[in-house]
Amino acid sequence: MKTKNKFKSNVQKITGKLKEKAGKITGNSELELNGKLDQVKEDTREKVKDMKAAGKEVFKDVKQSAAKKSNELIDKLKKDK
Repeated sequence: MKTKNKFKSNVQKITGKLKEKAGKITGNSELELNGKLDQVKEDTREKVKDMKAAGKEVFKDVKQSAAKKSNELIDKLKKDK
């Protein structure tokens, strides 16, 4: 995750924790719940970004492997002629 995005993510998590604590202290269950929700949303957003990056890497590896196999088959066919 890029540094700028990581910073924004950490700010969101801290904001969520502050809301949660403020809600507990003041007895405002809605604020507390919103704080927890903010934290869960940010954790989920991070996980999705990580999975997306991993998926791109897997796709890149599969593409390279397929290209290599294709080239090997083409070379073999050329030799067999």
